[in-house]
Amino acid sequence: MVMLHLNELQAELNRLRAETSSGPFERGDNAALQSAQAENAALKNALRQEGRERDDLRQQYDALRAKVRSEGGSAAAIEENAGLREQIAKLKVEQQQQVDSLRRDLEASQQREQDLKTALAAAQESRPAASGTEVVELKAQNDSLRAELAQERQRSQDLDAKLKAAMRVSDLIFRMEKQQGQTP
Repeated sequence: MVMLHLNELQAELNRLRAETSSGPFERGDNAALQSAQAENAALKNALRQEGRERDDLRQQYDALRAKVRSEGGSAAAIEENAGLREQIAKLKVEQQQQVDSLRRDLEASQQREQDLKTALAAAQESRPAASGTEVVELKAQNDSLRAELAQERQRSQDLDAKLKAAMRVSDLIFRMEKQQGQTP
């Protein structure tokens, strides 16, 4: 009876080892790390693109401003331009906030990537035989990591939404400046 019970425990331990050994930090499955690296690269590209677009908009704005100053214009045109400038300034502030938000998210993603690399290295270095309590701990850790992965996926979707909002703001600024350039 004791031997049968010991065999059952050994079989359960082997099953749990197999189940927990294929977690997100397994050498053969670096999905979480690759996902974080891909998110990091995408955020870097988005940040660079936003910076280029901001610089282009600033150059266009400065060119239009110089054009308006050189032309002088009537009082009504100057007032209209002032209103448009206020709108453009507000939109630029909003765009800068979006870029700052993306920058913070990028930094958080880089930190998360570093944490995953550290955890992966630690997991690969220490692989002793697991006892019953260690198996339970590993299973809890695996569940925790899966929950973190789900949170990271949600954060990635939130970042996509923020990026789309920033692109809409950039498009709106461009259209407003284009309209301002067309008014005589």
